[in-house]
Amino acid sequence: MDIVVITKLVWDNWNTLLFLFDEACRPLSVPDFCNEAGKAVTPRLLTQLWKQAQQKQTPNIYIDTEHNLYYWGFTHEKGLYVIGPLHATPLSFTQERHFLHQQKIHRKDFPLKELTLAESIPVISLIYYCLTGKQCELLKDQEIWPALQSELITNRLDAENEGRTHLPYLYEQEWCQYIQEGEDPRLQMKNDLNLLDRVGLLAKDNAFKQAEYTTLSQIVLASRAAIKGGLSPVKAYELSDLLLQKCSECQEVTELFQIGAQTVDVFLRAVREVRKSRTKDLDVERCKNYIACHLTEKLSVASIACELNISYSYLAAKFQRETNGSIKKYILREKLAAAANLLKYSETNVGDIAEYLAFSSASNMCSHFREQYGMSPLEYRQTQKPVDFRSSEYELP
Repeated sequence: MDIVVITKLVWDNWNTLLFLFDEACRPLSVPDFCNEAGKAVTPRLLTQLWKQAQQKQTPNIYIDTEHNLYYWGFTHEKGLYVIGPLHATPLSFTQERHFLHQQKIHRKDFPLKELTLAESIPVISLIYYCLTGKQCELLKDQEIWPALQSELITNRLDAENEGRTHLPYLYEQEWCQYIQEGEDPRLQMKNDLNLLDRVGLLAKDNAFKQAEYTTLSQIVLASRAAIKGGLSPVKAYELSDLLLQKCSECQEVTELFQIGAQTVDVFLRAVREVRKSRTKDLDVERCKNYIACHLTEKLSVASIACELNISYSYLAAKFQRETNGSIKKYILREKLAAAANLLKYSETNVGDIAEYLAFSSASNMCSHFREQYGMSPLEYRQTQKPVDFRSSEYELP
């Protein structure tokens, strides 16, 4: 198919730019319906994509970490096709303006398409097929199993020669069981740091990556154990995401070990809090879980009862009896707690927080917030210092 036609189709369907360059990085095809389109592709990007294309014929990704953007690229008949810029997560106003300013792009509505990496794969595969006539199955590799079998034998021999043994599965189960029950596994089990060396060889000849992957595994296991212990999946995922983000910021192995220790403390406290406040009534717990999953929506007792297929009056009376408080007050308290976390851990302004949590207005949220916390949202933000997950001062939201 003609490159101009496909370029237009890509734009019409995905609001994404498609370029073609020769081996000298000279543009052969640039979208002419988008002003300043050519400025989005830098010489550094082209050099990197050409280099990747020489190593692998299938489409490759170049990630621009400075601007949180990514591009796809592949070669065909001595030409380099480039698709992008794309971003997998929402860009902040600052990131977007910085990119446009750095590339000297004056168009304020320049297309920076949000498309997750998973969503972009079928798009790129289709474009690749239209331009080359070849199938491109990026997630499928028929040769992976034989290669893994060979490496498995090599790793096993290396482990035997070095005397490395893996922690038994029963130890992992026992560790998770203690967290699930709100008990500290470090007190109940042998608290030996040498056990960290027995989680398996996760990264060859890279001590930092070994520690990083060990900590990530610890966070995932602890969060799932906490869910089994009664913690809401929504809250468990939020906590694990925050801890994982903190891992990505670490520069030292000791920082990773500190986060690993904090992981246990965080999820233990969360499970204990849940167990302390948990009622024995299934309908009340279902109601609380529904509220946790839909906290950013406008909630009413009637709508919740309808979703749970329970009588409005029955649910309201049972909730009041089991918790000594109404559903309406519980919803408000949970929304205010979420607002407090956003004030403490983010730079989001009060108006956006109120809108995000579905308050009728910012002033309405501020009024309730002052009643609950004895100060305005801005005063709360000023008095709450930022939390560092790597310090011992972390407190569970």
